[in-house]
Amino acid sequence: MRGVRCISFFAVWLVLAGFLPLVAPTSVQAQADLQAASWYRYQGEPSSYDTHNNQNVNCGPSSVAMAIQYGQNVSVPIKDIRAFMHHGGATNHKDITGALQHWGVQYRSNIVNATSLRDVVARGNIAIAAVNMDRISQGTDIDGASTDPALRTGRFDNFSGAHWIVIKGVSPDGKYFVVYDGNVWGSPANSTYWYNDGTPKGLDRLYRVSEVEAGMFANAGRTASKGVEIISDIRPSVEEGEQHDAAITYYTAAKQETGKGPGDPGHGVMFNGNQVHWGAVAVDPRYIPLGTRMSIEGWGDQVFVAEDTGSRVRGWHVDVFWPGARQEALQKNDTMGGTRTVTLLGPGPAFTDRAPGTAPMQGTVSIVEEPDSASTRWVTLRLAARDAEDPVVGMMVSNNMHFTDAFEEPYAGRKKWTLAPGDGTKTVYARFKNEVGAWSDAVATRVTLEEQPPRGSVVVAPDPRVLLSAGLSGTPLAAIGAQPTVTGQPAYRPLGPNLLRNASFEAWAGGLPEAWETGLREEGPSVYEPATAAHHGALALRRVTGTGKPEADLGQGVVIKPGTQYSLSAWVRGAGGALAISEFATQAGRSRSLKTRKLNFVGGDSWQRVRLKFTTGSNATDARVRLSGGQVLWDAVQLEQGRTPGAYRADGLLLERPAQNLLANSSLEVNADRWNGLNSYVSVVASTDYSRYGRHGLLVRKLQSGRAATFQAAKLKPGTAYTYSVYVRLRDGKEITNDILRGWYYEGTRRPQGVDTALIGERNRPTMRWTAAGGGWYRGRFTFEATTRVGLYGLLSTEAIRADNVYYLDGAQLEAGRHTSSYLDGSLGKGYSWAGKPFASVSARSRTTVEYDTTIGREGALLFWARPEATAPHNATLMRLGNLRLAVNGRKLDLREGGKTLASAAWKPGAAQSYAVLWKEETVSLWLNGTRVGASRIEPSVTGAALTLGPAGGWRYPNAVIGDVSLWRTSLTAPELAHSPLDAGLHSVRDQYTTVVTRAADETGGDIRVEWSVDGSTWYSWERGRGIHNWDLGSGEGVKTVWIRYTDAADNWLVYTDTVIRDTTPPRVTSAEVARNVVTVRFSEPVAVDSLANAALISRGRRVAGVWDYTLGNRKATLKLPSPPPRQLELRVSRGLHDRSGNSLTAPYSETLRSAP
Repeated sequence: MRGVRCISFFAVWLVLAGFLPLVAPTSVQAQADLQAASWYRYQGEPSSYDTHNNQNVNCGPSSVAMAIQYGQNVSVPIKDIRAFMHHGGATNHKDITGALQHWGVQYRSNIVNATSLRDVVARGNIAIAAVNMDRISQGTDIDGASTDPALRTGRFDNFSGAHWIVIKGVSPDGKYFVVYDGNVWGSPANSTYWYNDGTPKGLDRLYRVSEVEAGMFANAGRTASKGVEIISDIRPSVEEGEQHDAAITYYTAAKQETGKGPGDPGHGVMFNGNQVHWGAVAVDPRYIPLGTRMSIEGWGDQVFVAEDTGSRVRGWHVDVFWPGARQEALQKNDTMGGTRTVTLLGPGPAFTDRAPGTAPMQGTVSIVEEPDSASTRWVTLRLAARDAEDPVVGMMVSNNMHFTDAFEEPYAGRKKWTLAPGDGTKTVYARFKNEVGAWSDAVATRVTLEEQPPRGSVVVAPDPRVLLSAGLSGTPLAAIGAQPTVTGQPAYRPLGPNLLRNASFEAWAGGLPEAWETGLREEGPSVYEPATAAHHGALALRRVTGTGKPEADLGQGVVIKPGTQYSLSAWVRGAGGALAISEFATQAGRSRSLKTRKLNFVGGDSWQRVRLKFTTGSNATDARVRLSGGQVLWDAVQLEQGRTPGAYRADGLLLERPAQNLLANSSLEVNADRWNGLNSYVSVVASTDYSRYGRHGLLVRKLQSGRAATFQAAKLKPGTAYTYSVYVRLRDGKEITNDILRGWYYEGTRRPQGVDTALIGERNRPTMRWTAAGGGWYRGRFTFEATTRVGLYGLLSTEAIRADNVYYLDGAQLEAGRHTSSYLDGSLGKGYSWAGKPFASVSARSRTTVEYDTTIGREGALLFWARPEATAPHNATLMRLGNLRLAVNGRKLDLREGGKTLASAAWKPGAAQSYAVLWKEETVSLWLNGTRVGASRIEPSVTGAALTLGPAGGWRYPNAVIGDVSLWRTSLTAPELAHSPLDAGLHSVRDQYTTVVTRAADETGGDIRVEWSVDGSTWYSWERGRGIHNWDLGSGEGVKTVWIRYTDAADNWLVYTDTVIRDTTPPRVTSAEVARNVVTVRFSEPVAVDSLANAALISRGRRVAGVWDYTLGNRKATLKLPSPPPRQLELRVSRGLHDRSGNSLTAPYSETLRSAP
């Protein structure tokens, strides 16, 4: 039979046995059902014991592993089977039978067609067969099209080549074989291979009998053997005179062999409870039933009886007890051992596995920290198992009942474990193995995971015209109205000119705010913690006192321009500290530290803003911002170009095109798994010396001079463009150019041994575009078009890197398209701690969409800020508004109704701008930075039931950051549209009593505790419940702040604040004048825009035509006079003029104005 090519990611193997088959005996059905959850294996599973490496194996070895585990209840690492076959290529029939024989699995080479497969199932056995998958119809859940566990018919992956299969049963109607398909990879989050309930798609798969047979014939001739039957009878029958070749060995009762000495419990006691004696032998009861009498070649008429078992006695192996010294037994191995003929003489006296009344092996599993609830995924398991006869030696632990992500490991009383992600009820399963290889039934413990805090908002004195206002800052997605529905995994970026990420410390992971890092490399107590007394957003940064190490300072690297003015600012509160920035030059082949600027400050009880202005050096390329100080709070840190720091702008929601990282273990947190070097030119190993993501990077050492490639295999689609990107750091931090490192790829193979170096040309060594990424790291990328389904992709070091030199690699990414997206670290999550049993998975970012279930009327306004990340492709959707859609095309933002473009505005990459859509009756207009850029008439007017941010229905992403979204009941005015930043609150109120809106939701749907505070430190219970309530601002004028804290059952919390100004003082007209045909009126405080209609200019008894020009927040209004202007005017202001708190003029105002002649 031809070799079957089933390699790595898309290798497919199938296993079929006992799915309630109508033709199988009842006892066999019960056995198969009992074992079904424990012997399923898949190619992407973790390996064994103390490593986190994936198996990375072919389908043949995987099929053999399942056959061993089904027939013998022994879990053999799949990669050990592959190593036994001595190659990583196609697996042929001889490889399969050789491995089965090596591990002592009984088999018959009798699979030639579907009828023979049915016969195998009828005998209660399973079968390994070879099938060409292009004959198997595609299922409705193929390639992640569905994650419904009910859809199990047809293949779920696009692979269409030949591969090995192992048969489990026949459906009740006889039309389908029931399949264990091992072509499963990654984590349960990977919808291509996993269902939404956490089970693999390859479990209990249904393939048509006719299609399986056609696939068998396509791979081999009609009479050739296409597989083997696996004979698995726990109590095999014995026929008198039956002969077998078996391995014969000898053992004694010595402690070196049994682990028990004289006086130890169980010393010299066999499996049947009797004392060991001459004539007793240990066997594998799956081959020779206990109690069987036998003769062994060379021992004449001596009769031996199978009375014992052994953990190392597997298959056709007979271990003979020798009553003499251990040295004598070793000599017997040489003289009377080896392969000999064993003749079975029939059953002996009645034999029982256990003494009557002996209890089966029992075990328990529980969580140490909290038995019923957990506030973090990283927990400690307490495990216990007891067996009345034999010691417990092994165990398996899993997050799913099928143990598909588990491997056998030594028995231990405690184990660090990582729960499945996402809040809700989590179940951990465990099984235990005794010394003779028997496994216990599965035991489980359940715990409610409450890791994510509630999402919510609080708004004081909301403008009644506002339907919703969402800042989209950090983790919470806050809104005045109902909480939005969020799909996908939100990511955030600075909306304004801030070069720093997570600058208000809203997002935390691994004991640190995301995007920030310290010089501390060892795991230990947290140095920083979130603080609720924030100046901006919900959280601020607090450094734990008593940590005086300079390397504990918090820092973040950024890319800067040489010879450019910058300003660095931060809001601080508490004791003094220092704000610093260090410049670096990485150019001309050298990397060196330049000037460090440091601002020492003395804090106080209230928040203050500290500023540092500077001009970068002429050769500066990157910098590191550093925060230091003990008892100090930090918030809203901002680094921006220019000498005058602007107002702090929060992070916005990143709407990025959907991307999938096709490289597994891309941030090297799972050792160096999946990474290779070509020939013997380089060695690769995970290292903590330098890392950009997580705790590890890849240390690549040049072993000899010459060009050396470092790469990883991946599966691609021919004819599609792909972009490879990676972060690299030289040990000395020097600049990286194409003279040092280039791209490298080789198509048509997944194995380093398959590379023909003679065929490598310039096409395989593309030029990379390198850009500084800060801290000595550079990100390089190249784009290519795939011509084959598989290949190897990575970097090529040139002669510039000499022998024994090293460089560091992290954050590798291979994605479809010609542009790089932000790095997708889907293999591990973020942070420095690493616990439990991880897996190396391919990572992908789901489409992120935020939908507000808000009814849109026939009059209203939508306002938002957006900063394009790059020029967008054609027809990339930014948001939907009722029946309208905002779509980006290159450098334009189009307002559309169906296929018609109503208006367009500029879309400038890198610039944050204010956009607005106004509609009233049948007219809709588009505004940019407070200026109308287009309008159109539509019928009907804007209507709908939802505002959706992000694409839907297959639309493409625009690659933009969006924030400060608000939806209004009225169409607003030009001055209101120009106000920046927009705040849905009134800012200023007159009355002591106002309204406050509190809303929150928790993923688990559990109870939420609400508390309030006026200073962010002393908290009181909020008994009113969530919703709209009256609020007492207290006596006196000034700033009034309300703090609301939402806490779930696991004490995860988030704090939200809002501020208003209570103002009871009426406004006054302080001056009026005419200059250069412009009338300017000044007020004692800002006034409401809509009340300016109460200010009129009168000339000769008539009102002068014109509109007051007024910007919110200012204290003056201007009106341009017609030409020539009247020589004399009268300014009349009625009591209807009022400030934004509603305070009106105490009396009408009048003044005569004269224009210059």
